[in-house]
Amino acid sequence: MALIVPSESDVALVQRASEHLFDRLLRRGVEIYLWRETHMHAKTAVVDGVWSVVGSYNLDAVSMFQNNELVIESVGASFGAWMNQQFARDQAQCAPVTLAEWRRRPVWRRLIEWLAYRMRRWL
Repeated sequence: MALIVPSESDVALVQRASEHLFDRLLRRGVEIYLWRETHMHAKTAVVDGVWSVVGSYNLDAVSMFQNNELVIESVGASFGAWMNQQFARDQAQCAPVTLAEWRRRPVWRRLIEWLAYRMRRWL
């Protein structure tokens, strides 16, 4: 499994809360890539090259209970293949995050990530 995530979010505490999970994901074999462009808002997924989703929905309480979010689901191999190709193009523009590199970040940054993660329900 591979994830492309923003290198910086428009909401810094949300970014730090997400980063709190990077170590755990990397240890479990998830590849993480940082999007270098100025902004990425779309959330996409492809499962088994057939089931795809594209949308704006965040996996948080605010999106679930307050925001009007949209997700479109598609079942089909041709769209799934196109989505996989687009992911590969996007991934080529990203910076990979390695576990060794991630563990070298400063202690103060880890503390901010931990605190932001604890406040995630209110972000």
